[in-house]
Amino acid sequence: LRETNVPPWEDRWGAIENATRRNLETTLDAQYPKAMGAGARHAIADCAATISFSVRHPDAVAWMAGRSADRVAAINATTRDGLRTLLAQAVDEGWSWTRTARAIEAQFAGFSGAVPQSFLRTRAELVAVTEMAEAYEHGQSVVRGDLEGLGLAVEKSWQSVNDERVSADCLGNQGQGWIPNADSFGSGASSPPEHPGCRCTSLSR
Repeated sequence: LRETNVPPWEDRWGAIENATRRNLETTLDAQYPKAMGAGARHAIADCAATISFSVRHPDAVAWMAGRSADRVAAINATTRDGLRTLLAQAVDEGWSWTRTARAIEAQFAGFSGAVPQSFLRTRAELVAVTEMAEAYEHGQSVVRGDLEGLGLAVEKSWQSVNDERVSADCLGNQGQGWIPNADSFGSGASSPPEHPGCRCTSLSR
C-alpha cells in the first residue's frame, strides 16, 4: 500500500465492481417505475384527486434517466474510499490479516448505523431499499407538483413509524406537521428518505 500507486486490492475491487454493477443497475431500473407509480397512487389517494399518473411523465422520465448507473457508481466510489482508508490504517498500525478482514466485514455490515444489523443482510439490499424509497417519494412529488399546476394549494407532512429506531432528524421533520409543498423540512430534506434505510414516508393534502 505504501510503495505502489495502485495497490493490488484495488484491482480486485475493480473486478468486483465490474462483475456486480450491471446486475444492480438492471434490478434498480426495473423497479423504479413500480415504486414511483406506487408513490403517485398514494399521493392521489391522500388528496382524493381525479388525476392520473404515468411513468412516461416528463418529470418521472428525467428522474429515472441514468439514475441507477450514477447511484451505483457513487456507491462503489464511496466503498472504495472507505476500504482505502481502512487498509491504510491497517498498514500503519500493523494489523494482522485476521483483524483487517474483521474490520472490512464490520465496515460493510455497518453501512448505515441508522438500520439494525439484522436488516443489513447485504449492501445491495440497503441500496435497493433506499433507492425504491427515493422513487416512491418522487412519484408523490410529481403528483403534488401536478396538482399545484392546476392551481391547488398542496401541503405535505413527514410520517415516521414512531418506534425507537426513528432518527432524531426524522422525528423533528414529523414534528413540523403540515408544510407547503415547495418548502423543505427542518433537516433540509424535501421528502423522505432522510438516510439510507429510512422507513419514513410523506403524506399529502
